[in-house]
Amino acid sequence: MTTTSSGMTQSAISPQCAFDEDYYWDFVTFSVEDLLFRVPKYRIMSDSETFAREHGLDQDNTSEREYSSDDPLLNAIKLDASVVDFRAFLKALYPKFIQGELLLSTDEWLSVLKLSSKWFFNGFRKMAIEKLAPLAGTDPMEKVRLGKEYSVESWLLSGYRELVERDAVISVEDARKVGLENAIELFGVREEWRADRAIPLESRLKSVFSSQFETIAAAQASYMTAEDKEEEAKRKERAEKEAKAAKELKEKEAKDAAEREEREAREAAERQEREAREAAEREEKSRRLEEISKEVVELSTELKVDPAVSLPIGAGLTMGAPKVSMQPVTPSLSTAIPSKEPSAVGYTWFGAPASGTTNSYSSFGSSSPFGFGTQADASSAFGGSVKPDASSAFGGIKADASSAFGTFGQKSTLGLGTFGAK
Repeated sequence: MTTTSSGMTQSAISPQCAFDEDYYWDFVTFSVEDLLFRVPKYRIMSDSETFAREHGLDQDNTSEREYSSDDPLLNAIKLDASVVDFRAFLKALYPKFIQGELLLSTDEWLSVLKLSSKWFFNGFRKMAIEKLAPLAGTDPMEKVRLGKEYSVESWLLSGYRELVERDAVISVEDARKVGLENAIELFGVREEWRADRAIPLESRLKSVFSSQFETIAAAQASYMTAEDKEEEAKRKERAEKEAKAAKELKEKEAKDAAEREEREAREAAERQEREAREAAEREEKSRRLEEISKEVVELSTELKVDPAVSLPIGAGLTMGAPKVSMQPVTPSLSTAIPSKEPSAVGYTWFGAPASGTTNSYSSFGSSSPFGFGTQADASSAFGGSVKPDASSAFGGIKADASSAFGTFGQKSTLGLGTFGAK
């Protein structure tokens, strides 16, 4: 014979019948203070894996056999609880009425909180805390006791805060309830806060009673419901994504900064190289100009005109001929040979004035500064001859002098040529 969930007895089930997965329940019997309680397993199995595992309810057993209350073979699980607390706990697990809100007294909710915390029925523990939040009483000492006993941080912090803020001092009875050491700490925080109300009281209390709050925080992981665990997993996932995104952003910023520094360093190096090259070019030009100026000064010093020697235009001198001494004539504005245009500060050589020039050292009608030829269009210093195109310094008569000191009648490419010689 078997008994249905409604209490009706029926004949043995035919071997051809199957068991429904949801509504063919196994039952379990508990013994509390020698009083037996028989309830379906399913709610205990689903709401506390810890309790089911500790009491062997997670094993795949068939439905228990029927026994009478006086049968010595009755397989009852003995629990360490009071009948009052266990009955209130079963009211929450197996309510007789499912319509409307579950109505329990404050003491009954405290019993639910007590056993759900002890056996890790975390869903019912959370429900009891929510129901007791407005019913925890106005006595701050009770809040401190319940908060410490059942690891409820908000109750413990609220109780300590009220003891500090209230006008009444901490009495001897209060000290007995919270403990002498805690009472002394509370008195110190109370006096400190009354002297300076700007002190963040909650932070100060958590600091003074840090060991108590740390113990509560460590216990919260064991009291997480399935929803809490799911939410915590989502929170961790979001935190990991945010940390990953922040890391990627930081790496990108570091990469961009490195590329920017590298680009700036490269541009700075190129700029320095360009400036150094330009400075070197300017220095080389300056050095070259100094060398040319020095050569001109030295050559002008070495060249002297002898007034006793008179050379006709076009006369050539061969190798071995007497050296011609050329000495510069004192600058004069007079003209030994009349010219069509006056020479401004002209230096006349070979007794002839420099005509058609301005601030020049030319003679024989040269139109170039420092020209030495008659009717010449000298393009550089001391160039000139009878109708030559002297392209460099000191070109000779009837010569295309391409470098310094060309000769009369010859083309000189380098150095001081002689009259009639290359």
